[in-house]
Amino acid sequence: MKSAEPEIKLKVEVPRPEKPKAAMADATLRDGSTGAAKLPTLEDLDHGAKYRIQNLVEGRAWIKVEVNESISQISEWVGVDVAEIRKWNGLGDRGQARLGQKLLIRFEEVTPAQFEQDRREYHAQIREDFFSRYQVKQLIDYSVQDGENLWSICYQKFEVPPWLLEEFNPEVSLLEIKKGTKLRIPRLEDLPPDVMSSSRDETSSL
Repeated sequence: MKSAEPEIKLKVEVPRPEKPKAAMADATLRDGSTGAAKLPTLEDLDHGAKYRIQNLVEGRAWIKVEVNESISQISEWVGVDVAEIRKWNGLGDRGQARLGQKLLIRFEEVTPAQFEQDRREYHAQIREDFFSRYQVKQLIDYSVQDGENLWSICYQKFEVPPWLLEEFNPEVSLLEIKKGTKLRIPRLEDLPPDVMSSSRDETSSL
């Protein structure tokens, strides 16, 4: 009687299905997948020029409305009621300032230097608070698609604040973004809890 031949088991490698790609087919990693992206410094950004008043003549000047600025915030820096800002600029009772809009400002309660200082400190605080919680992990090169604008890119596709997008794309006018515009998109991640706690402690001690 013949002895039974040993059973041979074949190991079959079943290929794993690829993970579905998110809405990133038109974006490419700039720095690979490791290491944090280099953040522009305040010196690199030259915020002093960005938030400076323009054409000061006899206590009146022009400013360009920037990201995170509202008519109520501007009126606080100038030291007057919102209604005054609207009156100077021919806005209605509920008129609001638009990003990129030029506004006429009269310096009756504060000096131009004080206005500029308060404005710079306001934006610097927003930046400081943000980076006490998040860090930029990567930069990706992205080509704007048909139908996209500043708000859809920042709040729907990549979840990045407009001011940060502007920091990494100083040569691009955010209001003129259109199909084919090339952008550097910062990808964000939460800071580790110990780093976040340390950042908050440093801020609170100031």
